[in-house]
Amino acid sequence: MKRLTLVSAIILFSSGLFVPLYGQASDDYDQLEAAFNQLCGQLENAEALSVEELTTMIAECDELKQKITRNENPKKKVLLFRLKKCRDFIEFTIQTKQTVYTL
Repeated sequence: MKRLTLVSAIILFSSGLFVPLYGQASDDYDQLEAAFNQLCGQLENAEALSVEELTTMIAECDELKQKITRNENPKKKVLLFRLKKCRDFIEFTIQTKQTVYTL
C-alpha cells in the first residue's frame, strides 16, 4: 500500500499538478520586472525631473527592492543588480542637481 501511495505521489507531481504554483511565481516576477522597467525607464529624462521626483523614485526603488528580495525566482539577483545601478544613478543625479543649484 505504501508503494502505491509513493507511486501515486510521483505521478501527481510529474503530471503537472504543481505547475500553476511555479507559473504564479513567474507571473509575480514578471510584474516586478515590469515595475522595474516603468520606474527606471524614466531615467532617460532624469535631467528634466525635479529633486523631489527623484527622491520619490529612490523610495520606490527601496520598496521594489524589498519585493524582489522576497521573490523566489532565481533571476531576482540580476534584477536586484540592475535596480541598484538605477538607484545609484538617481542618487548621482540628485547630488549633481544639488551641486549645480548651490553654485
